[in-house]
Amino acid sequence: MIMKNFPGILLLLMSNYASAQYKNDNVLFKTVDPTALYKTLQGTKDYVLLDVRSAGEFEDTSSFSRLNLGHLKGAVNIDVNDLGKRLNELDRSKPIFVYCSHSQRSRNASRILADSGFTNITNVNGGLTSLHYFGEINKPYFKDLYETKNTFSFISPAELCGQLNNDRAGIFLLDVRTDSLFKHIRQYQRRNKYSLQ
Repeated sequence: MIMKNFPGILLLLMSNYASAQYKNDNVLFKTVDPTALYKTLQGTKDYVLLDVRSAGEFEDTSSFSRLNLGHLKGAVNIDVNDLGKRLNELDRSKPIFVYCSHSQRSRNASRILADSGFTNITNVNGGLTSLHYFGEINKPYFKDLYETKNTFSFISPAELCGQLNNDRAGIFLLDVRTDSLFKHIRQYQRRNKYSLQ
């Protein structure tokens, strides 16, 4: 009987785990969508931007190049692993906007801040990855808030498709995935479908 219901039980456990990371959103701290971040900051005076990634990620020197996403200008960088020991570096009277690369570490950091008595905390949902993915980083209004040491720029999937539609002949597109992914022969079918023809 248990084996017959195992897929359903497994799905239930997985959905509970997935939703658990969001349980404190808009309860212990506010959560703002990345596309609305700029507007939120424009309406807020004297705030703190808290980047809870590693120092290497913040400085664009991480050995994992996919994590070198730049940072928001004026941000304070405190690795989430050190946050509990460095709370005295943050001003409790100011609104604090917490971000990382994807928003898992920033959610954890926001919970740490809330548990430590901070009351005006906003988590940036999706982190810098979402800002890049949705192309917000390249919008004129965001340029004054973002900086990077990278010698390359990011474009969103929508921007890439737009450029490919406008001038396909003038673009050299380099796919750096493994041959098995490029040729759609990877064992994991879900990953095979991500390619540009």
